[in-house]
Amino acid sequence: MTINGGGVTLMRGFAQRRGMVTYLLALCGFDEDETARIEALLAQLQSVSGNRWQPGDLSSADLVLVDTDSVWGHMDWLRMQGSGRHLAACSHARPRHDDDLAIQSPVTVVALQALLARAESVIQPPSISASSASTPTSHHVSKPFRPLPFTDNRLLKDSNVTTAVPSTGDVKSAPVASITASSNTSLGSLLHRGKLSTAFQITLQNQYLTIDPNTEQFWTDAASLKPLVPLLALPLDRCTRPDTEKLEALRKTKGQRLARLKWFAALIQTPGVLPSGIGATTVLHMDRWPEIEREYPRHFRIATALMRQPGTVNQIAQRAKVDETDIIDFVRAYQAIGFVVQE
Repeated sequence: MTINGGGVTLMRGFAQRRGMVTYLLALCGFDEDETARIEALLAQLQSVSGNRWQPGDLSSADLVLVDTDSVWGHMDWLRMQGSGRHLAACSHARPRHDDDLAIQSPVTVVALQALLARAESVIQPPSISASSASTPTSHHVSKPFRPLPFTDNRLLKDSNVTTAVPSTGDVKSAPVASITASSNTSLGSLLHRGKLSTAFQITLQNQYLTIDPNTEQFWTDAASLKPLVPLLALPLDRCTRPDTEKLEALRKTKGQRLARLKWFAALIQTPGVLPSGIGATTVLHMDRWPEIEREYPRHFRIATALMRQPGTVNQIAQRAKVDETDIIDFVRAYQAIGFVVQE
């Protein structure tokens, strides 16, 4: 059985093999069609001699395969980093090294088999004693899984899974209605497209974000940009208009430049995808030095390469000695605020 909610896919495990360690694989961030296709590939491997992988749920899986090209998957990847979980990235970008726990999409059965073989060498299961050789054995990485705090319950319809959406607090302001976009459109997506026309606020747990396009400023209690990822993923129907007095009080304080938030929204949207109108042969350049966020040190090398000489994505990647995916994300983010332009 497969349950999809908030971009997280849970696959319930099947019967375990006898006499060998069995590993569990869970998928995260994939849409229903791609989930079904990868499940079918995994099923094909069940008949391969020596295969030790079975579908598992996210709470006990030995390996989590994450679609890092999707918005939900990218955020789940960021959240699970450093948690001790074994993660594998699935992206349209080619893995940098043959021994990386990464796979290029669309996934093939040969590539999946190779990925799982690499994962086995990393996970290192306990040895099986002779006395237990006749009984089913499953190797689990027992780590607690916490439901995503902003899961949309509408995605869990007809399932017995429920996830509470945190209250946004005692907000008496009216919902934002003048933004011409679907209520399911994420805040980050709208920022990336530059279509905000009115001030609004959004809160999640103990974190808040207020945006004012009129003064080109934003205010937040987050110490850096990365903690804002969950807020930017929330749909517009979670936004409210700030109280007039509160907004005027904020405007008297020094906020942060809205361009910085637009830059970050463009950076985390559609990782590995070039902006519309830019292709592999497009020559790009920068005519002025950008502000570099300390959380992204590679951007300094990329900006240096672009300032020195125009070039295509591939040429810039070679000069900066970084992966093409890093160049693509850099171009998308800095083009959104007017720093990267075409020759």
